[in-house]
Amino acid sequence: MKQFNIKKISKNIYKIEELWFKEHANLYLFKGNKFNLLIDAGLGFYNIKKFLCKEGFKNNKVVLTHAHFDHAFGIKHFLPEEILVDRKTYSNLKNGRMWGLKYFKKSDSKINPSTPLNFENAVEHFLLHLDKIKPRKLATIDTGSFSFEVVNLPGHTDDSVGYYDKEHKILVTGDALYYGKIYTDFSNADKNKFKKSLKFISEMNFNVLLPGHNSLLSKKKSLAIISKWSRALGA
Repeated sequence: MKQFNIKKISKNIYKIEELWFKEHANLYLFKGNKFNLLIDAGLGFYNIKKFLCKEGFKNNKVVLTHAHFDHAFGIKHFLPEEILVDRKTYSNLKNGRMWGLKYFKKSDSKINPSTPLNFENAVEHFLLHLDKIKPRKLATIDTGSFSFEVVNLPGHTDDSVGYYDKEHKILVTGDALYYGKIYTDFSNADKNKFKKSLKFISEMNFNVLLPGHNSLLSKKKSLAIISKWSRALGA
């Protein structure tokens, strides 16, 4: 079975999907002159770093939009020095209650039943890997080709962040905004902060929004979803 799919969506920008998992998150790779930046790392059952190297992408670093399992667990395939994790996200990664696992369903896997997911083993290796990572305060990330400002977008979770490239007018939002159902029932979710984050996104100057799930969004489409989500939040 094919484990990953990679598709070029613009110059030096690629979207990666874990094909074997129905509810996969979108992973984005930005090819840089200094290093390549992977935003979100997926579930980690298969080696995303090894896949990228086979595709010709080496010298990779990885960041996260938040600590949920479907975005974060794949960091275990990277060396500690290749992982750029903010202190708040790191704190949530160390706390299993913050992983969003109530939405993990083995039935969402397309893996052959003869080789079922060994989730407990995956979590154990993930936790061991975390102890080697040094969290830091992230403000900007410069790949040499893209310069991202790290913007706080709390609401879905308290550690949710986006990555904004002002020059290219690109915003990566994770689960702070995407086409689909809004989730606010996590222990570290906050509806009021979510409303403020959506307003903040609506006022940003971007042409393309790269969400944590489903299709890419134009500014117009993003505003329509913001309006819908704001109503759902009681705005």
